Amino acid sequence: QVCSASTAGIVASLITNPADVLKTRVQVAKLNSGMFPYSSGLSAAKHLLQHEGPIALMDGATARALWLTPRLAIVVSLYESIVKFLK
Repeated sequence: QVCSASTAGIVASLITNPADVLKTRVQVAKLNSGMFPYSSGLSAAKHLLQHEGPIALMDGATARALWLTPRLAIVVSLYESIVKFLK
């Protein structure tokens, strides 16, 4: 169970990382428009791909996986234990 949950955590963090990168950049751009020159997720994606390349969408993926994976492993293990206990 823990291995499956850990694998799911890694896969989930890799799949959702590009959206998180864009979301974070748009949020920062709203606070400091000089840092990032965009106003929407679409303009952020276009600018990022043109100036930094597709690999920039994976910035922070390792940290995100290290943050999410243990939490997901704990939650799934606890859920399975509670379901087993309640049966």
